[in-house]
Amino acid sequence: MKQPFFMYKTWVALAWVAAAGTAANAQPPLGLQEAVDRALAQSHVLRADSLSAQIAAARLQQQRQGRLPQAGVQASFFRLSDNITPFRVAFPTGEVVLNPQILNQSFNQAYVRQLLWAGGAQRLAEQQASLQTAVQQLLISTRQQDLAYSTKASWYRLYVATQSRAILLANTEALQAQRRVLQQAVNNGVLLPVDVLKIDLELAGLRQMLSDADNAMALQRYELALLTGAADHTNLQLPAEAPPPPAISAALEVLLPQALRQRADLQSMTLANQQAALASKQAKAAYLPVVSVGAAYNYDRPNQRLFPNEARFTGTWQAGIQLQWRLTDLYQNKPRVQEARLAERRQQAQWQQAQQGVQLELYAAITELKRADEALQLSQQQVLIAEENERLERQRLQAGTRSSADYVLASAQLLQARIGRVVAKANLDLAYHLLQKVTHTTR
Repeated sequence: MKQPFFMYKTWVALAWVAAAGTAANAQPPLGLQEAVDRALAQSHVLRADSLSAQIAAARLQQQRQGRLPQAGVQASFFRLSDNITPFRVAFPTGEVVLNPQILNQSFNQAYVRQLLWAGGAQRLAEQQASLQTAVQQLLISTRQQDLAYSTKASWYRLYVATQSRAILLANTEALQAQRRVLQQAVNNGVLLPVDVLKIDLELAGLRQMLSDADNAMALQRYELALLTGAADHTNLQLPAEAPPPPAISAALEVLLPQALRQRADLQSMTLANQQAALASKQAKAAYLPVVSVGAAYNYDRPNQRLFPNEARFTGTWQAGIQLQWRLTDLYQNKPRVQEARLAERRQQAQWQQAQQGVQLELYAAITELKRADEALQLSQQQVLIAEENERLERQRLQAGTRSSADYVLASAQLLQARIGRVVAKANLDLAYHLLQKVTHTTR
């Protein structure tokens, strides 16, 4: 008698451990904004864009350091062979050796140079680097908007699949309950078995639809897990209700100036226009000379500035200003200037094309929002009609005035209407988020 009681306690303990493990592995529902925040935090694309922005900032620092003077030292030592024939010259004061034999020679210099003027090339290059840093930051903002919308679309696809599966399960339970009623009527000789077979056929179709919904949910869970960095995509769950969509006015005359002003991609192209203009000026700067100043201190053995040379270290210095002008640039630089001008005109054309693209994208988003709103209203009406039709057909079937085929058709129409309402509601919410993305209002 003790052994069965012991086995009972063992099974209870195992069941409790299994239930505790399931509760521990269960993940809280993943909300829409939380999914977006996770996707932005773990995105490899945004991480690469952030590194590109840091690279642009480093290049800007390099350009700014070009203003600083260049300083350095040079040191050398030479050991010569002794095959030099001294050249002696007799002077009234005595004999002088013009090239004394100095076997150990060392030449050392410390210098500093400063660029004064190069036609503005240094300043223009620094301005271009500064604009490129701002362009990289705007690129990050554009990628954030795109990634946020992609994550929202993936979230809503999983939400639709989850809600559709729940509707399929509810419809399956309702049909199974109705089948039990019909089977009882068949057993009582009131109905024919064919009426039950029609219900069985509809249930088989629902099981196939449930299988398709499970596969769709698995795929959408995996996609959303990749976007958000979730460790276990099999336990990814969503809230029962979708959050309310953002409140955005759908007036074109209000949103168009806002989009043209706030779109990060248009702002980056505006900066690119300025970069192209600076590049054109920088190409023209090559026509002009370069002016610099410098100074140096030499500590040599022998010092070539002293005559005659002596086998000892002697220090001398020099300072001056230098002008360098490559006259060949007066005709060789013309193709580069022409290329820069053409690039500037091309950038202007691309910017105008981008503005037109934003206008078309905004108009399409507003049109989609209106269409989705109308579709939701129609789907809600269809659900009301389908529910009333299903109720009447169920009552008529139970009263024996209708066949099961009429009820099966009404049930299928109700199922389609309910799933259509879920899809329409998700499309309307996503249309609001699309309009938010197009206008770059918030994430």
